[in-house]
This record gives sequence, structure tokens and C-alpha cells, in this order.
Amino acid sequence: MEFDKISLQLQVENGLSGRRISMANLKKILVAYDGSSHSKAALGWAMLLGNYDNAELDVIKVFEPNDPPPAAFTAPRVEQYAEIEEEDRQMLKDVEAECKRRCKLKVHVDLLLGYVASTLLDYAVQNEVDLIVAGTRGHGVIEGMLVGSVTNSMVSLSKVPVLVVKEQQAPTSLKNILVAYDGSEAAMNALNLAVDIGRNANAKLVALKVSDSLDSCTEAGAAMRLKATLDGVDEADRKVLAEAQAAAAAKGMEIGTELLAGVDIADTILQYAAERNPDMIVAGAVGHGFLGELMIGSVVRNLISSSRIPVLTVKKAIT
Repeated sequence: MEFDKISLQLQVENGLSGRRISMANLKKILVAYDGSSHSKAALGWAMLLGNYDNAELDVIKVFEPNDPPPAAFTAPRVEQYAEIEEEDRQMLKDVEAECKRRCKLKVHVDLLLGYVASTLLDYAVQNEVDLIVAGTRGHGVIEGMLVGSVTNSMVSLSKVPVLVVKEQQAPTSLKNILVAYDGSEAAMNALNLAVDIGRNANAKLVALKVSDSLDSCTEAGAAMRLKATLDGVDEADRKVLAEAQAAAAAKGMEIGTELLAGVDIADTILQYAAERNPDMIVAGAVGHGFLGELMIGSVVRNLISSSRIPVLTVKKAIT
């Protein structure tokens, strides 16, 4: 077919023929739940995405004591913890009943004890979770500019894609997905997952590339060299976007592309999102810094911190 020929041609021209193009399938989704409004919003998003793949939902509440438990609890402390456990288990029973009313997915609930982020990440590995959905809220001196330490830790340390949700409720269906794309391996993994979700949801998808030509121009110097630099950057960026289109086409989906210029990549993406109002932003993330994967890139961190729209971060490809 003509579409397949175009797809193959683009793959060869852009060096994609050697890349593995995976078909993602969300078999199991983990929801970090604590009864807060943002965790309830996260649950709604998990049910929405789970419906497209008929995935199982694991709704997990982690009880993290305020201080390390002593070797021998006093009677009041034992009673206090027992009351909290009973309340949490009742909350999870209510959640399980709500899920069964709202969707036909298989739902498992559990209450675990430990540090929230590490406990959830261990659970994700042991139970072969494909996606973690976590609610969060901005906090700090400047409202919305910082995210909770638990969410930040999960995004930084998780090999599994993490969808970060604030207060925005899940729509009845996904219609528009925005992918931040720069040609990196992490961005390609993010694009692949976004394409699979978009295809299942019959949603429109746009790959967005923000040009860093301003920094290049500053270094260019003379007018002729400046123009050559601009032309070269523009050509390279458009080739990156053509690669994104080819990858999507190889999976049977046509996507739009946008090339924007901006000094701050995250801010430029968020300004575009404010104008187009996508349902979700998808971005590739890599761990880096002195502590390896204890840090995430500034672009992804700023997207999560400042975006009111849910942000899905992806590191490794999933199958």
C-alpha cells in the first residue's frame, strides 16, 4: 500500500530501519492512592488508560509511619497503628467497589507498610507493572513550582513510565496527545508509547520539537555564519521531526509535527499546550547527575512542576 511505502522510505532516509519499533501493551497499571483529591484524579486516569488495553489495576496505599517504629511498641502506639490500618483498609474496599462500578477492569487493592516511593517502586518491579499513575500537587514558596518528594523520587528512579496527575480529572476519552520530541532514545520511547496509546484511543498526536537555535546563533558570530547556523539547525530539527513521523507511520499512525523556537524548552512546550489544550503531555526522561538516576532532566522536572495537564514520563521502551 502507498502508506506503507512512504513509511518504509522515511525509515530508510532517517536511519530508523535499525531501530526496534515496539508495540506497547499496558497489561498492569499501578495507582498510588492515599484518598487525596489528586490521587482520586490519578485513579480516574488509570481507569481511562486501562480501558483501552483491558489492563489490570493495582491500587496501592502505603502507610509510612512518621518515625521509625521502636523495637517494642507501647500499647497506645499499637492501638493507634491498628486504627489507621483499619481506616486505610476500609478506604481501599470503598475504592475497589467504586472501580467495579465505573469500569470492568480487574482491580486489586492492597495496603503496604514502608517508605512510599521505594515501596511502590519495589512493588512495580516485583509485579511487572507497565505504568505507574501518581497524583501530586505543587507546593513550596512559589505554588506549583515544586512537586512532592514522593512523586519526584518515583519519576527519577522508576524504570516504568510514570503518569503524574494533579487535579485535572480524566476525560471520557483521549482526544489530543502532545509529545515532547528531541530525537533522543528516551524521546523515541516516549513517542512509541504515545503512539500506541493514541492509536488505541483514536486520539490525535503532535510531536513537538523546540529549537535551541538561539544559543547556537549567539555562538555563530558573523552574519553569514549566523544564517548558515540557523539554516543548519532548522534542517536538523526538521529531520528529527521527520524521524518521529516515520516511527509513527511504521506503527500505522499519522501524526502532526510542530517546530518551535524558545529559550526555555519546558516553558515553550507549556505555552503551546496552553493554546492547544491537549489531554496529556508525554516526554522522555533520563536519570543523570552525581547520584546517577536520583536526578531527572530539568525540562522534564519543569514540565511536571508547572503543568496542570498530566505529564507521562518514559525512560525505557515497554513491550
